[in-house]
Amino acid sequence: MTDASNTDQTMYYSFRFGKTNKVVQLDQQELQHFPYLVALVERSQDFISNKNQNDEYVLDSNIRYRWFMIIFQSVIQQQPSILFSRPSEKLNVIGLLQLYDYLCIKSLSLPRFKDYKLVQTHPVDVDEEEKYVKFVRANIGEARNLAAKFVMAISKNEYDLNDEKTRNRMYVLIMDILSNPTIFNIQFRYHTLVIVKVYCYSSFTKKQKEEMPTAKEISKIKRSDYFVGVNDDDQSLPESFRSEFAWRVVHISKDEYDSIHSPLDHLDCWANMSLLDWQRWRLDTDNEWFRDAITERTRLRIRLTGPSHHWAIRFHGLGGLFAIENETLLNPSHRKQDREEEAQSARSGRFNTLPKRPKVDKFKHRSGPKAQKHR
Repeated sequence: MTDASNTDQTMYYSFRFGKTNKVVQLDQQELQHFPYLVALVERSQDFISNKNQNDEYVLDSNIRYRWFMIIFQSVIQQQPSILFSRPSEKLNVIGLLQLYDYLCIKSLSLPRFKDYKLVQTHPVDVDEEEKYVKFVRANIGEARNLAAKFVMAISKNEYDLNDEKTRNRMYVLIMDILSNPTIFNIQFRYHTLVIVKVYCYSSFTKKQKEEMPTAKEISKIKRSDYFVGVNDDDQSLPESFRSEFAWRVVHISKDEYDSIHSPLDHLDCWANMSLLDWQRWRLDTDNEWFRDAITERTRLRIRLTGPSHHWAIRFHGLGGLFAIENETLLNPSHRKQDREEEAQSARSGRFNTLPKRPKVDKFKHRSGPKAQKHR
């Protein structure tokens, strides 16, 4: 056997794991994902001792077959969540991630969140094109991959734990993983807890630590209680899942970005507060959750902003479709006309609406009653 076997014009490279009988063959495209192995192949003449009589590249004993195969599947399938959802609880996830770095695999990008901004330990300049994005509702697989990137970032100390707001937001995101067994399986939650314990647990408050589940509590929730499907990555997230992991980034053009962030029209509408839960509403057109609300007495006042031609005045709640009462569209031209009319009315005194008081002679009847009294 030569350095690379040639079958159907495809080159394969064989790698043996230490003194075991485990051998993996990678084609040229797969090999490129692992710079460490690429260097081993390219400098084979310098490392003759690393090849056996079958021309197989013998890997260091620290590169364990089980760990490598999990990493291989994650990288080739471009599914970071595999790193935490596939290994059993007995596998050393810290060692797995150390092997990930040892193989010189390209680092995962830091996750971007819709409403959270976490302060980085080593901030980097963001490419101008990277700011042209919008957030859309993710599916289950995308939410898991975003969570995996977040956990990986914790293991690399990417976030500034000296920043209080960052710590608190990290805690919320961690709890989103640990408390959602319908989205994240036992392994994912267990390995997340292990990484948290090692890298950031000491930075949380006493109360936060007490609220965090233990490994034993995580293990008690069996698949029979909360089934996490094997092939459910493409399914929609439950409406009740409100985490930052529920939103994924979509890159858009500069024109679309400018259109979204252009000066907005305003829409005021009223809804019966006793019937609606505003925290569960979402816009029918944008499929996004809307939270900006002001309570006034027994009703709920909502101010919606956006281009007037985009609004469909419909909201969805868990109980069905709700109608919005007394919707009023205020275009810029209407607002300008209203202001001009108000100014003209003010100048003309039309706003002085108090009735005119009758003229009264303040000296009349001053001594009249006394004079009549003594007659």
